[in-house]
Parts: sequence; C-alpha cells; structure tokens
Amino acid sequence: MNTLGSRIRKLLKDRGMTQAELARAAGTKQQTISYICAIEHETTASRYTIKIADILGVNPNWLATGQGDPRDPAVALRFEGAPHNLHSVAVYRDHDKIVSYALGQTPEPQGYLLTDRGTPGECWAKESSSLSLSGASVHVGDHLIFDRSTVPRPSDTLLAMVNKELLTLGTYRVRGDGYEIVPINPDYDTVRSGKNVQLIGVLIERRLYGAIPK
Repeated sequence: MNTLGSRIRKLLKDRGMTQAELARAAGTKQQTISYICAIEHETTASRYTIKIADILGVNPNWLATGQGDPRDPAVALRFEGAPHNLHSVAVYRDHDKIVSYALGQTPEPQGYLLTDRGTPGECWAKESSSLSLSGASVHVGDHLIFDRSTVPRPSDTLLAMVNKELLTLGTYRVRGDGYEIVPINPDYDTVRSGKNVQLIGVLIERRLYGAIPK
C-alpha cells in the first residue's frame, strides 16, 4: 500500500464499504472518490484526506503519506504544505454532557473528531442522537462540529440552550433589537432572544455519518 489510492482501497475492502458510501459520508461525489482511489503515485494529501481518514478511523498522516501509526486517528497534525492546522475536537453524544459543557463545565468526551476548520480550543462536536436535533438537513448519526468563538450571522445554523436544559438547533435570524432561532425540526417552536437563551456554538461542519448504512 504505497499510494494514497491503494491505502483507501484496502481500507474500504476491509470495512466492507463502497466508494459511493464513502463519498456520501465525505460530502462529495463518487467520481471524486474514484479519482482519489485511482491515484497510483505517492502524494501528500487530497483535500478530502482529513474527512476520509476520520470516516475510516485512521491516522490522516498515515493515510496521506504511509508513515506513522494508522491506528491513531485523534492526533493533531500538520500536513507538509497543507494550508491548515489539524486539531481534534471532543465529541459529546449525551444531552446532559452538552448542557454541562455549555454551562462551563468539562464533561468527559465520548470520542474525538479531526477537523481543519474552526478555532482550536473553541470547537466541539455533537453526534445527532435525538429527533429534537434532527430535520431535513440533519439525521440521527450525523456529527455536527460547532465553534464557540464564531459570531453568528443571519442564516447561520447554531445550537442554543433554553432555560439551561433545552437544546435547539436552528437558523439564526436578526429581529429588531434581538434575534430568533428557527429550529430545523418543524415540530419545535421558534426561540426568541432573552435572558433564558444562551448561544453555545455556530455549526461549521457536518459529517454525514447518518448516510452510511449501519
């Protein structure tokens, strides 16, 4: 496995996963994955290397170069010549852990993701596991990466906490001297700004894990 393409092909075979499934999970076209898998010369990385490594559960540096330990996907690395630093972000699945995090506590994460977006130290991820955080664009099983330091702009998707217990994922809109959040789940009411509402992160990346058959 001396090329990026051969390493990806071997991982797909080992995991019983198709190129189409990988493409959906990475948010790209199957033709793009097919092109990457067909690469027969050594290369530093594709623009999708980070996501592909995360989906397949391997070290992105190993996937790109063949060097290092392939079994360590949660390390912070910089690809030589890559435009961004990679950093790992904590993943929270349980509702209570997210609420604790929003209240300034440091709950134990239930996993990690690698990303080259957002601000190191200010990013965290949520695995969508309940209908309250699901809708037309988010499904149970998807991973959502938020940045606490990003200032929300109209039409951004963000996560807010109401009354220190209810989590709402929705579209941010400016209204008069305040704002409102329109939930992506139409069964939930619009949230309006006030003392009981706390913005806890702007969505900067969504991993389509829910698209992969279990």
